[in-house]
Amino acid sequence: MASVKSLFVTAVLLLATQTLAFAGEKEWYPMVCRSGPGMYAYYHNYTEGEGSMLRIKFKKASVGASQRDPGPGECAWLDRPISPDEPSLLWRHCKNQKISVLQIDPNGVHLTEVKGPLLNQWISWMMRPGQLFSFEAQRHKFRDEDYFLIK
Repeated sequence: MASVKSLFVTAVLLLATQTLAFAGEKEWYPMVCRSGPGMYAYYHNYTEGEGSMLRIKFKKASVGASQRDPGPGECAWLDRPISPDEPSLLWRHCKNQKISVLQIDPNGVHLTEVKGPLLNQWISWMMRPGQLFSFEAQRHKFRDEDYFLIK
């Protein structure tokens, strides 16, 4: 009987711990963007570890995306505009994905080999002006930089 009671107590404590862990997690919210002038992407390939980081700077739309699609280079929350105290920077970690070959010629810089479907999709959106795309994001801060992490 004692082992059943201790098993029950252990189960209750484990459940309580998991519930508290979930309660502390940040929520993800839908954001909508349109590529174009005013939106800039920065790519960083890690030399240690796997993957890369894509950072995207954007303009804030004046209304939520459910009211009107964002203009070129703009992003908005689905239900409201991004407030003045919120950042205008997105971060997307692309695990095990990278740009492995660049071609540089008089006509510009061209990506000739992108490894990974997620990174390839984001680059595709950024290279087509006027492309509307959506994703989930949550606010984060790393050192002194405030940004939205892309899910």
